Amino acid sequence: MRQVLPAVSIVAGLALALPGCATLRQVMALRQVEFAIDRVTSVSLAGVLLDQLRSFDDLSVRDGGRLAAAIARGEMPLGFTLHVRGENPAQNQV
Repeated sequence: MRQVLPAVSIVAGLALALPGCATLRQVMALRQVEFAIDRVTSVSLAGVLLDQLRSFDDLSVRDGGRLAAAIARGEMPLGFTLHVRGENPAQNQV
């Protein structure tokens, strides 16, 4: 019975290690991918969408009120969507 326990431990260890090796290979392959910021969209400040604003005159009274209220609260939450581009080299087969 005592000899069976080490065998079970070895099999269990291999069962856990093999998927880990595949994951490690994938992580190492991901390091070869070149990432760059592509663009930023849907920019909002205190709930006011800024994508279409080109000057202060484009700001509506409602949006101006939102910004003023946010300033009064001392909170100016900024939100945006960041698009990231990744280029995988041809020699990276993973």
